[in-house]
Amino acid sequence: MHNSYSYPKELLSEYKNEIQDFDKNLPKEIKKCSNYILENLFEEFLTISEVKSACNINGKFPSRFSVYTGFTPQQFITYHRIEASKILLKKTNLNISQISALVGYSSHSAYCKTFKNNNEGVIPSVWREKNSGKNSG
Repeated sequence: MHNSYSYPKELLSEYKNEIQDFDKNLPKEIKKCSNYILENLFEEFLTISEVKSACNINGKFPSRFSVYTGFTPQQFITYHRIEASKILLKKTNLNISQISALVGYSSHSAYCKTFKNNNEGVIPSVWREKNSGKNSG
């Protein structure tokens, strides 16, 4: 496992690059928004209002976004933040608070609650233990 601060940033950058390919066939408006979300994914205060404003979107944006991506905009943000955090949990020895901050959560507890709600009740530390490749009895 790596300790350096740049390594987690590199992992997150690789993750964003990999997932940006999913949107090749999206309508221009939806693609613009998904790109904006992905570019700002790890910003602590990324809001749907900000996304709508940056993309000049009005009206039923969440439902249109959902039709094409399978996620509401907030679900899209949450899903990708949690998936990115799993990479950090698995490939680094950063503590949970450091990881939560790197993927855009303002508090450790908010991150843990969101992680648990999106992983069948499993908290980040338990997920790490089960997926780190180490068997601890």
